Amino acid sequence: MQEPVNHNNEAQLNEAQLNKAELNEAQLNEAQLNEAQLNEAQLNEAQFNKPLRLLGMAKKAGLLAIGSDAVKAAARTGKVKLVILASDVSQGSSRQARYSAEESQALCIDTPYTKFDLGSITGRGSPGTVAFLDKGLAEAFMKALGTAQAGAGNNTVRAGARPLRRDVEDAVPTINKKGG
Repeated sequence: MQEPVNHNNEAQLNEAQLNKAELNEAQLNEAQLNEAQLNEAQLNEAQFNKPLRLLGMAKKAGLLAIGSDAVKAAARTGKVKLVILASDVSQGSSRQARYSAEESQALCIDTPYTKFDLGSITGRGSPGTVAFLDKGLAEAFMKALGTAQAGAGNNTVRAGARPLRRDVEDAVPTINKKGG
């Protein structure tokens, strides 16, 4: 004799299997979402670190002036191609670096990197000012940072809330010349 089929138990079993399949699909979707977020975070970190790697290359090649005194000295000789400023550099150091860049006819840009970031790459404390002495590396840095060709008519690239340098005409004091 055949046992009676309990449709109720069979329906519950099918429903449980269906719920398990939906749960597995939801877990898979969540895992894919987490993987996509992780990939995006890794990509953002790689984009953030690429300019820092270029700084490291320039340091190893001896094509980097590190610190305000070294930047000032390199600017006097006309070797500076690009001056970069840490995001937390003081206004006085910023003004001095912008003047040095102007003196060397180079760009001066603000970066999202802190003095600690620059110091960890250069191995020199916490410099607020760093300058590239090579045009190719300077252009690669700007491209990696996303500021290439920005500020072509001005030697300062706007990349932060800090005020820009004064125009050259405003920086030079006027001399009262009396005839006679």
